[in-house]
Amino acid sequence: MRKIVLSLALIVSFITSMFLLNSCFIDTDTSIAKGKRDQLISALQNKDHAAIKALFASNKIADIENFDESIDELLAYYEGDYVSQTGGGPATLSGKDGRLVYKYYLMSNDITTTVRVYRIALKWYITDTANAGNVGIWQLFILKKEDDPNQEYSYGGDGTISPGIYIGRIYDRSSEDTE
Repeated sequence: MRKIVLSLALIVSFITSMFLLNSCFIDTDTSIAKGKRDQLISALQNKDHAAIKALFASNKIADIENFDESIDELLAYYEGDYVSQTGGGPATLSGKDGRLVYKYYLMSNDITTTVRVYRIALKWYITDTANAGNVGIWQLFILKKEDDPNQEYSYGGDGTISPGIYIGRIYDRSSEDTE
């Protein structure tokens, strides 16, 4: 009887170890989003115009008026060396229509540099089986934290739904219907 119990304990331990080990290799939405955010911060930090452009969905770039100039404005706006970031995990939205699958993140982070704190909001598609050109950033909002009158809320941009780079724009909560 003792051998059976010991054998069962070893089998359960082995199976549990396999599940724990397997979870180490699976990317979670949070780790993927963190990696994407870190790519953007690195490109901003290095003032790398081409790297920022490469992060955007190629299909959306054509829809963004003066896209290259927007990147230049973004690089001029972002100052200092990266120190840290705060923010929760990403909001993950996904859908499936037959075999077509899409998934994107809505991310909001406060990025601290040696100069100031920036609030960044992103809409970033990570999967689109119907059109790979849709994968990448669709929207990037950035605002100096001291300019945000809504600091008690996560930054979500200004409510614009069009793709693009939006600098220094806030969401005007005073215009909401309060009935």
